Amino acid sequence: MNADNTTASQPSKDFVISRVFDAPRNLVWKVWTEPEHVARWMNPSGGGMSFTKMDFRAGGMSHYCMITPDGGEMWGLCKYLEIEPPKKVVQIQSFADAEGNITSHPFAPTWPKHMLSTATFTEKDGKTTITIVWTPHHSTEEEIQTFNAAHAGMEQGWGGSLAQLETYLKEVQSR
Repeated sequence: MNADNTTASQPSKDFVISRVFDAPRNLVWKVWTEPEHVARWMNPSGGGMSFTKMDFRAGGMSHYCMITPDGGEMWGLCKYLEIEPPKKVVQIQSFADAEGNITSHPFAPTWPKHMLSTATFTEKDGKTTITIVWTPHHSTEEEIQTFNAAHAGMEQGWGGSLAQLETYLKEVQSR
């Protein structure tokens, strides 16, 4: 096993994305961690999201469904490893089925089954920076190769979610 928790000889290249939001950290934390808020911005543009379970605590888990604009479903599962309000969330992220069983990515069968995801939240002058680091967890060589080749797509996907988060934060602040 390598230091990056993989079973492969090729190291993974962490995917890192960071954005600054014109909102205080406590508000950003709230909309990042409460299901009624998360469902409003962490969904495919034009789609939706719902949670069957969200137990937001170290050792807890969430099971959710993202609904694509054409009505398709993508299920996911998060297992929370570390939560340090309002500074950090560390979790294992996986695709799942409606029953909560871990599955392959619906469009990329060689995608890692487990992703270690760390989100950190820092505040300066009333603005909050979120930094997300993704890396394969206990993954095969093929899964790591798929992950390493997909950074542009992850940039686009996370970029879209973070843009929706920015819009949603402005909505919440204007209420």
